[in-house]
Amino acid sequence: TDNTGNGGTANPSADVSVNKTLVTAGPYLAGQSISYSLVVTNNGPSTATAINVSDTPTNLSITSVTGACTAFPCTIPSLTSGSTATITVNATIIAAGAFDNSATATGAENDPVPANNTDNTGNGGNASPSADVAINKTLLTAGPFTLGQVINYTLVVSNNGPSTATAINVTDTPTNLAITSVTGACAALPCTIASLTSGSSATLNVAATITAVGAFNNSATATGAESDPVPANNTDNTGNGGFVGPSPSLTLAKSASTPTYNTVGQVVNYSYVVTNTGNVLISGIAITDDKIPTVTCPVTTLAPNAGTTCTGSYTITLADLNAGSVTNNASVNGTPTAGSLSPATDSETVTAVQSPSMTVDKSNPTNADNDASGTVSINDVLTYVVTATNSGNITLTNVVVSDPQLTPTSNTCASVVPGATCVLTGTHLVTLADVTAGSIVNTATGDSDQTAPVTDTVTTPTAALAIVANDDTG
Repeated sequence: TDNTGNGGTANPSADVSVNKTLVTAGPYLAGQSISYSLVVTNNGPSTATAINVSDTPTNLSITSVTGACTAFPCTIPSLTSGSTATITVNATIIAAGAFDNSATATGAENDPVPANNTDNTGNGGNASPSADVAINKTLLTAGPFTLGQVINYTLVVSNNGPSTATAINVTDTPTNLAITSVTGACAALPCTIASLTSGSSATLNVAATITAVGAFNNSATATGAESDPVPANNTDNTGNGGFVGPSPSLTLAKSASTPTYNTVGQVVNYSYVVTNTGNVLISGIAITDDKIPTVTCPVTTLAPNAGTTCTGSYTITLADLNAGSVTNNASVNGTPTAGSLSPATDSETVTAVQSPSMTVDKSNPTNADNDASGTVSINDVLTYVVTATNSGNITLTNVVVSDPQLTPTSNTCASVVPGATCVLTGTHLVTLADVTAGSIVNTATGDSDQTAPVTDTVTTPTAALAIVANDDTG
């Protein structure tokens, strides 16, 4: 028997292998999250210890590691022969194109089959471009809002990546809005933005007119040619509108057919232009005028922005001429379908052309002819009538008719209407001076607050004084 000197000592040997399996099925997109597993196996014969596991990704970003390891690289303390350990990996595809990973597992012991320590092929894929295009709209104009108002808002189109977004179609569907201008990244809607790199954005400035009472808003959408991993943010259609409440309103513009008047009985015609400047229908439209009992309107129901012309007339009185002008005040009201309406008012003033005038007429006197001489002689009593006539178109006040040679010397009338008279009747006692002068010349005057003095003169011849001769020869 020979049992010594021909042996040896065998070192531990462990055939450690790694196998990776892509769990997530294609097709794949840039930015997509995928899962794969790494299974580390000890094919023996010895126990494998201090097994170092590493994973080198290509176009992948590892986001989590669970199972036998929680990060890379890692060390599995030991695996008995025939046992396995599984590692689950989640990763994000970084960009469009091919992606893969190379996983390696090596133990501390001698490995009789090192070729299976690494798995680096046949477990990847090819990712198509992917761009998370988003749109956000912001109303810049603050309320409250009115019908017909121009508002401004922005549309910001963003590319959250990971790929460049191309041929981005932008649309905007307004409700109760009429788009009037688009500036910035587009000049009209819909439009196409040629491209946006990952992380970049483009801004559109939009102006629009509110077209109706009630809520207004818009729904904006942006979509690129690439696959979009988050389609929910391609549209923004809420929280960026406003509301226009009922706002009934009328305007009234009153005008006269003539700016002036000068005659009692003259007719002035008035026009009343009524316009619905609100945003709701108004019915039962009626005009009241403090000088005109009846104003006629051909239309009494007006839609927003519609109008009608009503008419009325006024006859001038003497009081209007005396006043110097006529001002009448009008108001219009109606019943709106919604909201509260305040009356609209307007006034119009027409000016009088006043023509104050007076004439004075002094009649030839009547003679009491006290001496029955048939002539105007000393101590005769002459009676004169002086008539002041209002020949203008307004009432004259404080009318005074006077003649200093008459008794009484004057007569005052508080007021004299056009065509009426103020009369002074007075007497004159013929004096020696009158007879000596050969005539009586006296002037009457008419005056008033509104006119300058007016005169009339009458000359009355007197008889020559008879000379009686006395014979004193006896």
